Amino acid sequence: MLFKEMASEKLMKVVFLYFKHICTWSFMGILLSMGGCSRYHLGFPVNRASFRTIYVAPAVNKAFVSQAQSTLTRQVREEILRNGYLKLLRKSEADVALEMTIVKYGRSIGAVYESDPDAAKTLSLNLTVLCSLKNTKKGCYLFRDQSVSYSLSISANDYAQCIEYQRLPQLTREVAKKIVLLIENTDA
Repeated sequence: MLFKEMASEKLMKVVFLYFKHICTWSFMGILLSMGGCSRYHLGFPVNRASFRTIYVAPAVNKAFVSQAQSTLTRQVREEILRNGYLKLLRKSEADVALEMTIVKYGRSIGAVYESDPDAAKTLSLNLTVLCSLKNTKKGCYLFRDQSVSYSLSISANDYAQCIEYQRLPQLTREVAKKIVLLIENTDA
């Protein structure tokens, strides 16, 4: 009986050590695999610009789209913070300043019904923004009046106007992503 207890105790120690080694090696494997993901960047490959700080001026709305300028400005700033490469600062402290002008907003017929070509099935919403990036230290533009646009489709039903208003933040978010990608791929 004593022999069985000693064998059982010894077996438990071996199992515990085996389990401890498996956990340790698993943890090490997880840490090593996570290190490989640290340089991953979702989306297109980005050439990092030489500047590190940016000022985002409030967007100017020449297309008369309700609330688009504040939404676009906020979303560009959020996208810059999310990417984590550039730091937002005041104009007097930043390396570069971004200027944005909303120049075009429109809707067009995206698709029609076969039975009635005059009735829209979907509408295509389009937003165009002109962007300029100015080096605040040298006073020269890195790019000027670069056009960035995005389109999306919505259903053309009785609630199309309401849906259009709800989709505007999605439209400005996609434009904001394109603007930040353009900035990050600019050489100073």
